[in-house]
Amino acid sequence: VRLASAGSGFTFSAPCAYDGMAYTGNDATLIECAEKKERYGACSSLSICVFPDSIHFEYLSSNFPNGFYTTVSTLDEVKLMMGNGTCNVGASNLVAIEMASMFGINGKKLFTKDPEAIVTRNTDREFSDVVNWVLQALFYGEEQGLTKNATLCSTTKNVTSLAAELNYLNAVYCVGSYKDVYDIKSGFRGMNGINNGTSMHYPIPFGDLDYAFGVEESESDNFG
Repeated sequence: VRLASAGSGFTFSAPCAYDGMAYTGNDATLIECAEKKERYGACSSLSICVFPDSIHFEYLSSNFPNGFYTTVSTLDEVKLMMGNGTCNVGASNLVAIEMASMFGINGKKLFTKDPEAIVTRNTDREFSDVVNWVLQALFYGEEQGLTKNATLCSTTKNVTSLAAELNYLNAVYCVGSYKDVYDIKSGFRGMNGINNGTSMHYPIPFGDLDYAFGVEESESDNFG
């Protein structure tokens, strides 16, 4: 993918996590208002904090009038605006919401599909391949029940010049499998649980952001 504003192209790894926009706050009624896109009666005071230049902003601007959301730049600004009443609901990635634990109530319904990947410059194909192979090794480690193991972790400095000859399982033995790494980031697995053949693969979305068939108002744990 080439990004004109950066003057460069980028290569993406396989998706390393799936996430989506959810709501958070201290008022269950207002969170439900946001989830149902209701703006009248008890919902008339709804005001949602959201980061600009994001899929979440695109979603909100397509589904709410301007007066029902406001943009913020940092998490500290979210806390400030939620504290002074400028906003009463926050919108962000579900994993980020779960990790931050800034407010009392976190919604579980997802309203966007956000596949996340590791991005590298496309001028170094070998390095991009190495990054992706390390990621695949972490997935394989979880599938095979492997984990961090100091006796198998190689600390040798004699690195081959051929990327294909690297021992990628060393990433698992020295750091841990995908499960180990992900659980450090967040205990919430949801759609990022391992696919053991009993669930459908989670698709990468393409097309118009306004087209949300099968995503909007679906429980996060229902994704395979």
